[in-house]
Amino acid sequence: MKQISSVSKDTATALRDAVKAHFDITPGTAMSGEITFAITFDMKRGDPFTKTVPQAACPWTLLSVALHLAGFGRGRIIEIVNTVQQMTDEQRKEYRDSMSESVKEVMEGIGATTVRTVAGTQTFNTFTVQVT
Repeated sequence: MKQISSVSKDTATALRDAVKAHFDITPGTAMSGEITFAITFDMKRGDPFTKTVPQAACPWTLLSVALHLAGFGRGRIIEIVNTVQQMTDEQRKEYRDSMSESVKEVMEGIGATTVRTVAGTQTFNTFTVQVT
């Protein structure tokens, strides 16, 4: 049997939730104990496959890289943000609507899809838990 000396944060959270669900202690009290989870399973992992997914170009990353490549330092970025924040909704809309066609094409491409290879899906034919 493989013994695990440390578990990931997600696993620890899931195990804490399982203990809380198994023991319903009275408010204002404390409890100590030991609990064993025996998990029986049949697991299968499929082969990697290609899939059409949305582009991974995050608008925040695009903006950060664009400002960096344009040579803007932190002070200039703050100035840009302050300028946009001081605009009225109408001014922001007008500014957006006046973008050049090339910028519009690039921005529309962000919503495009791409083909990626993804890991095979993991499935469980059986999964049972015994608590002792």
